[in-house]
This record gives sequence, structure tokens and C-alpha cells, in this order.
Amino acid sequence: ISTTVWTTISMGYTFISTAILLASAFTVTFSMPFITYVTLGSSILTSPLKMLEDLLLMLFTPFSVALAIKSFHGRLNKPILEAAHLSSKIAILLLVFGNLAIIWPKINSINPDKLYFSLLAVCLYCFSGFSIGFFISRRVFNWDRRTAITLSYSTGMRDCAITIAIAITQFTPLTSLPALFYVIVQQLAASVMSTVATQMMS
Repeated sequence: ISTTVWTTISMGYTFISTAILLASAFTVTFSMPFITYVTLGSSILTSPLKMLEDLLLMLFTPFSVALAIKSFHGRLNKPILEAAHLSSKIAILLLVFGNLAIIWPKINSINPDKLYFSLLAVCLYCFSGFSIGFFISRRVFNWDRRTAITLSYSTGMRDCAITIAIAITQFTPLTSLPALFYVIVQQLAASVMSTVATQMMS
């Protein structure tokens, strides 16, 4: 849902972002178990239909709240808006630190070089996602700036909460570490992209 929020903040097309988000939620319920089985030889013990139901619930609830806030944005006073922004940052921190608490006892067993490589790979993956989505939209298809901004967020941001949940429940907790890195890095990348988008649209 943060993809749609950042897209709206950066003056992209909210409806395109939402459509991509819903399409992604639908396809991942069937593609992820297959890809996991092919690449890792491990099956995810879950029902695709149940996963789809949970994903739609996870998306619909915060999206409805976001739309409500957006519709009343002009009538909400500044303290309420500031509290909403602060609560979203606190939620991200709780997600990161809560999962770090689970895997922290095993962090010392990881080779530091692997940690650094994992962080570097996550940074490259994240920033390349934002860049590819933007430049292909603008340079290859010559679409307008708002579309390029929208697709930049759609290709750069990931729903890491689902990734973390699957990693912890289906594999070992340490497999959630790259996703935890991505939660932090993608917020930084989204903030940079928002600044660039604001300058472009001004």
C-alpha cells in the first residue's frame, strides 16, 4: 500500500498504481509457490485462495483508510496530518525492529562479508528498480512524467511484510534479513524519488 501512498504524494497516477497493486496481489498468490518450488525445491504450505483472501484484506483495509484520509485532506488540521505521517513511520520501525528481534540471536553466526554483500545487493536491486521503471517509461515509450513517476514506484517498491512473513514461517528467520534491509532502503529511495518528482512537476 506504501506504493500507492508515495505515488499520490509524488503526483503520480493513483489509479494506475492501485491497478498494478491489485494485479500483483492476484498473480503472486499463484506464481510465488511455483517459483519457490522451482528455484528452491521447497513448497509453501498454504492455499492460494486463502492467501489471495488475506492479501486482499491486507490491501483493502489500509487502502480504504488512505482514501478516506486523502478525501478529507483539505479539511484535516495540521496536527492530525502530522500524526498520520508519524504513525506510518512508527509502523515501519516496529516492523523492522520486531523482526530484527526474532533473528538477532543468530546474526552473529553470519559472515560479515555476507551481510555487507546482502545490503549492497538490496541497494542495487532497489535503486535499479526505481531507475528502470522511470527511464523505460520516459525514454523507451516516451510516456508523460506522471506515468513515469507511477511506474517508477511500482517497479521499485515491494510489499516486504508478506516476504518477511513467508520467510519466517516457511524458512529460517535469517532468510528475512534481505527483506528487512529492503524495507529501510526502499523508504530512502522513495523519498529521493519524491524529491525528484516534485522538482519535475513544479
